Amino acid sequence: MSVSQVWTFRVKPGRMGDFMGWLAENIDTSRRLDGSDQGIRVFRRSIAGEQTGLIDIMVDYANLATAGAATDLLVAEPDYQQIMARGAAADAPATMIGCQVLTDITP
Repeated sequence: MSVSQVWTFRVKPGRMGDFMGWLAENIDTSRRLDGSDQGIRVFRRSIAGEQTGLIDIMVDYANLATAGAATDLLVAEPDYQQIMARGAAADAPATMIGCQVLTDITP
């Protein structure tokens, strides 16, 4: 059963370029550390309403064990910790507003 992790961010006005730079560094570091080319997709919500413009980052894994192993590896790495600390700082270009783990149950 495949698993996806989804993080949702609200980018601060005028900071999309900064956010995309941070995100590219995050993705490059993640791929370097876990040695995989897991499916990483980035979406911008595009329909009217208060969620318009939110950014969703989706990472796909074969199963929950693979997702857990990748997460354990990343959070133990100082390089990744530094990137995430910059992303959580008061002057970060975006605010994370949600994180989900989704299990595919398509019949």
